[in-house]
Amino acid sequence: MSMTTHRRLIVMTIGWTLLSLLFLAALPLLRQASLPVLVAVAVAGAGVGAGVYWLVRRLRHRERSRMGLGAALAAGAMTAVVVVAAPLYWLALQPALSPLTVPRVTLTDGHRQVIFQGMTHIGSAQFYRSVAYDVLRAQKRGDTLYFEGVLPGTPQASEWFGRTLAGGGDLNAEYARLATVCGLHFQNEFLDFLVDDVRNAPSTTINADVSETEMMEEWQRRVAADPALARRLAEDHPTGDDSADSMQRIFSLLARLDTGQQRLAAALCRGIFTVGLNRPSSPDVLNVVVLDFRNARLAQRIAEDADRNVFILYGSGHFPGLLKELRARTPAWRVTEVSWSIAIETPEQARGSLPGLE
Repeated sequence: MSMTTHRRLIVMTIGWTLLSLLFLAALPLLRQASLPVLVAVAVAGAGVGAGVYWLVRRLRHRERSRMGLGAALAAGAMTAVVVVAAPLYWLALQPALSPLTVPRVTLTDGHRQVIFQGMTHIGSAQFYRSVAYDVLRAQKRGDTLYFEGVLPGTPQASEWFGRTLAGGGDLNAEYARLATVCGLHFQNEFLDFLVDDVRNAPSTTINADVSETEMMEEWQRRVAADPALARRLAEDHPTGDDSADSMQRIFSLLARLDTGQQRLAAALCRGIFTVGLNRPSSPDVLNVVVLDFRNARLAQRIAEDADRNVFILYGSGHFPGLLKELRARTPAWRVTEVSWSIAIETPEQARGSLPGLE
């Protein structure tokens, strides 16, 4: 056996070994997704492998290539399964490889303290438990609690809000259903005690957000001053784009999945949320009311409560604008501490045993 042949044999052995290992890792994922899908991908890959075999034979002008037809079919099928499964694995691993983190920022103007706890509408039970614990500690030390939640408005404003900002549906209901699909939790599951606190202690537990009516009126005021905003809204959010109907179709499809497929869908959903929320937010014409207007109102409320320490629960995307608004009013505001929490993690599945229960 020549050295060249020996080296070729080593390379082929290594290549087949790696391909086989990757195939064995990819096989359970596609099998869990759907057996017909797995078969279709393998057959398509085998077809590609046969085409490559035929092309190599024609180019070399030989009746037979060094790789037999059977090997070409197997390599094509295995490669196709690996290629299709790879992005699914990549998505499913994103919460571990590139975790979604939210800030907890402590601010001071030299006289009092404001703590901003960044939030996500959907997250892990571990994250919300830690936030709830911090809220209770803040209440115990006497901090005033501000939390986010657009308040109801007039029927006209509610219709505008649902159509323009919530895709035509109930935003909280959609978040709750998405959380279930992703194997996560909607924040209200852990923080609904704040609603009772608002009734029992309205001076220290405050929904600091604006109302749907105020948002609609602010939008109308800005459009009157700059009519181009209305054109940009029509371009960015076409009327025919009925996201509520699209979400209903997705939920109906997911409801028909079996248990294994639902677990896979949940893992991919967590990955999609992690990737999407880790990206810098893209400019949106509605940010003038969704972010800028609400940030200004929140900063104004903080300024008016000048003798209070404040603990804030707001979406993480609000912090840069809020800090800008605070410093515009009082330049002395500075950041004294920043810590980070992971908002989306794989759900806990703790197991144990107790004597007498086995």
